[in-house]
Amino acid sequence: MRYLVDTSVISELVKRSPDENVMEWMKRAEEMSLYLSVLTIGELEKGIAKLPASSRRSKLETWVRSDLADRFRERLLAIDGTVAATWGKLAGEAESRGEPLPVIDGLIAATGLAHHLVIATRNIGDFERCGASCFNPWLAG
Repeated sequence: MRYLVDTSVISELVKRSPDENVMEWMKRAEEMSLYLSVLTIGELEKGIAKLPASSRRSKLETWVRSDLADRFRERLLAIDGTVAATWGKLAGEAESRGEPLPVIDGLIAATGLAHHLVIATRNIGDFERCGASCFNPWLAG
């Protein structure tokens, strides 16, 4: 199985007290089956930008820009035409039902659908209602 690792999962790796189930799942997962969206990098950078200057901020910057960049170099997925078209369909259908879809979650769902990936996330609600397959590693124990 191939997974699109959502921000909620990837950020768990650098928490001071990470969830054991998430850490164990990441250790057991086949490395080449794990993918990241460029949006996850953006969300991580946004979180880092809000931190005051500190050694923690510097370490997180290095982790995102070097460690994650190297680890996912060949498995970092962009928003291409197929993903954009899939997102447009999902967002339009959600609005027609009166259930607006958050843009970033919608684009991540579209990325998972377009690339036939299971979305590994704690936040399954928005993704499942888009028809995306999801997996919650917090419940994997």
